Amino acid sequence: MDLQISDITIVPRHFDRPRRYTSSRSIVYVHPVGETLIDNLMNRRNRPIKLWRKYATEALAERGVKYSKLSWRQNAGCSCGCSPGFIAEDVTFNGRWDPLEIWVEVEEKPVAV
Repeated sequence: MDLQISDITIVPRHFDRPRRYTSSRSIVYVHPVGETLIDNLMNRRNRPIKLWRKYATEALAERGVKYSKLSWRQNAGCSCGCSPGFIAEDVTFNGRWDPLEIWVEVEEKPVAV
């Protein structure tokens, strides 16, 4: 599986959610382009975590996001496990310590003909 980053979106975490979903940590989600909701639900516990860590690290470096630790959590975005991702600790972005949600979209590299 040869992938490339197709898009990186960074938004502040919103704290208008129920208390159990809020955290001062930033979350990095890696999402395959073209994956349907059904595919996502079927595959959410079977992800290439080592490969995705590589793309998450590249995306954070590309956007200038600094962090101390990046850890995979099945329950990163929700306690039911529907939103797996990486927890990034001690994140600074543009000189601020605000918690972020970072979406990294990956797609297969085009095959050279």
